[in-house]
Amino acid sequence: KLWFKQSGLTKEEVELELSNSQYNKAVADSDFALAMDCFKRLYRVQTFTSRQILVLIKSNKESPVYALSSIYEFGRNDPYLLSIIIPLAIRYGQIDLAITAYDTLSSIALCSIGDEDVHNWFFGAVINSSNPHILQSAYSGLAHMSYDGQSLFDFANYCDKLQFFIGNFDEIMNSPKNSLLEANILSILVDKYRRSKSLEAKSHHALIVNNSLKFGGAERQVVHCLSAQTFSRSLVVWNTDKNTSTNSFIDEVSELDLKILDYSKEHMPTSEVFTNEINELLSLVPKMPTLNPDMTIKIRNLTGIILQEKPYVLHLWQDTTSVLGAISGLIAGVPRIVMSARSLPPFADGDSTFPNKGENYYFNNSYVRELYKKLLQFDNVFLCHNSENGLEKYVEWLDGYEDKMMLLRNGFKFNDFEYKPGSMKKSKIVIGSVFRFVDVKRPLLWLDCAKLISSGLNQEVEFCMIGDGPLLQSAIDHSKEIGIDHQVNFMGYRDDVSTLLPGFDAFMLTSSIEGLPNVLIEAQASGVPVVSTNVGGAKETFIESASGIIVDSDEPQDIADAMIGMLSNTKIMTDGRLAGREFVESRFGMKAMHKQLHKILFEDFE
Repeated sequence: KLWFKQSGLTKEEVELELSNSQYNKAVADSDFALAMDCFKRLYRVQTFTSRQILVLIKSNKESPVYALSSIYEFGRNDPYLLSIIIPLAIRYGQIDLAITAYDTLSSIALCSIGDEDVHNWFFGAVINSSNPHILQSAYSGLAHMSYDGQSLFDFANYCDKLQFFIGNFDEIMNSPKNSLLEANILSILVDKYRRSKSLEAKSHHALIVNNSLKFGGAERQVVHCLSAQTFSRSLVVWNTDKNTSTNSFIDEVSELDLKILDYSKEHMPTSEVFTNEINELLSLVPKMPTLNPDMTIKIRNLTGIILQEKPYVLHLWQDTTSVLGAISGLIAGVPRIVMSARSLPPFADGDSTFPNKGENYYFNNSYVRELYKKLLQFDNVFLCHNSENGLEKYVEWLDGYEDKMMLLRNGFKFNDFEYKPGSMKKSKIVIGSVFRFVDVKRPLLWLDCAKLISSGLNQEVEFCMIGDGPLLQSAIDHSKEIGIDHQVNFMGYRDDVSTLLPGFDAFMLTSSIEGLPNVLIEAQASGVPVVSTNVGGAKETFIESASGIIVDSDEPQDIADAMIGMLSNTKIMTDGRLAGREFVESRFGMKAMHKQLHKILFEDFE
């Protein structure tokens, strides 16, 4: 009350400040329910940008789509909110919601003859939707509009440009309901403007492209590829200066003494290669998160770098970088292009044999599948994956192209992992795991298994869980609820995992989604037998019934039985320790990786 009196603010202004503070904290804490309550109060008195709306949607970690629907229910008759909801609904794959919102906004626009703002919002939403059916509806309805402002003429001009480049406008408009215009535009770009003659490339030179060097599994493998000595290589990343000694592998890369280029910086390609027509076509991609302006900047700057570096092969990492980079490679005339995928495909269909990775994955990668299909039609474009299971899932997702796919297993520096033979003559068994505490790792299931293992063994057991994440506190609480908190050591994030693994007698992984689980490889490198759910490429990482056991069930009792059975199996717990170490060294060692990498990148040029 004293602060209120001294502030000189009215009661309404103080309430607004408090609401803003509460809203910002709720968004930061991912408390969508509270954030939405604050948003409803604030929206009456201040304007939210489309990016701010997206941040609010993503504050719902469990379901951004639910958040999007909640905002729609709140603003279902508000033309400004509808104009934001339409393209975001498309990006999240909610086509019916987008069309419903579009129909409402279209009706409002028809009834708002002199309202310039409403029509600006309407035509902006239509273009940014990138949905052919919404575009077609708005284009065919122009004759019925009494409004004659600039936004109408800009929209008509946009559609005319589309027709000029596409040639057969009806073909795009008659495409499937969930088609995305950017996939069509980029497909046309490579059909019409790819370079027919290969550039004069440097012999055995590779240009390796990844968005970042920040600490992560894929980034670690990029560094391992860069350490190969049988060919020359340069690295391209986005925003080099954001990769620091404390958050990335930049120091390790710097020690390799190779060129690092930043494609967030301008690298203007020659107009003879990157023509005005290409710029015009790219300008038709909607200006939305995950699309323009970054998409155009990435394709243009990477094309410029390729023309400067003249690589024999372009090695691209992760889905969006792979497809956009391959487009640059085709424009520039790179002789060989190898895209790289990891884990599962970004999203699943209703009949897919693999699980969906989450709604935000679709948001970020909605156009990727159609572009993969287009790019793999070219003789010099390939796709590699780090697991056999991953390749199988991408073949399923893309409806074929298995003849264009290759396997590049992860590489490890096993000198970092101390191998200890271990002994079964111990008074206490230590079972551990290393993972981030998130839904797909299922930490609560891990603890349920731990309880059953403890009950089923006739000796003392300690459970060690290394890692942090949003579900850490939930896991701690759950261990108390099921009465094993005194047996579980929550060790938090550790950067010395390689020194901790040899202290485990067994390693357990209960994930629902994995790519190639590096932790299973690292455990065996330390002489630790493993038990894992049959997920992703897990079964490729060990010798079944020799250095570990795969479990086809998600039932806690089945996983616990597998662990109890392994611990009582003298052959696995003695001979299996060395067998596991030898197996991962032969399959995942740096020498094996570099040999396969050279084959993948240069086999057509030997």
